[in-house]
Formats: sequence, C-alpha cells, structure tokens
Amino acid sequence: DLRMSRGLGDVYKRQEKYSEAMHLYGTTTESVKSLARRFGFNDCSFGQFIRRNFPELVEKHNEIVQKKGKQNK
Repeated sequence: DLRMSRGLGDVYKRQEKYSEAMHLYGTTTESVKSLARRFGFNDCSFGQFIRRNFPELVEKHNEIVQKKGKQNK
C-alpha cells in the first residue's frame, strides 16, 4: 500500500528530526512544550508524534516526573 509506505517514511523522517528531543523527553522531566521551543518544533506536532508512535516514552517520562515529585516532598 503506497499510503502505508509513505506514512512509515514520514515517521522515520520525523523520528530522525526529533531524536535528540525524544531522548531528553524520555530521560528528564522537561516538558514537550519546553523541548519543542528549545529545538524549534511545533509543540502540538511533537507531542502528538510521541504519544502516537512512542507511548512507552510517555510512560517513562511520566514515571520520571512522578519520582521527581515524590523526592521534592
């Protein structure tokens, strides 16, 4: 299916474009909005891309944020 192959190509291109920001999102408490601004991305597009294609990254980020919150109490 041409549409499917084109869609996967887009995912790979965006993943390459977003790779450093995705790494930081998965290893720090920095928000999607903050990372998008820092790297010059649209925050909605970046956030949707992560949620749609890398839900495990969102879980990992949320765990880090939760742990950090508990440490500050």
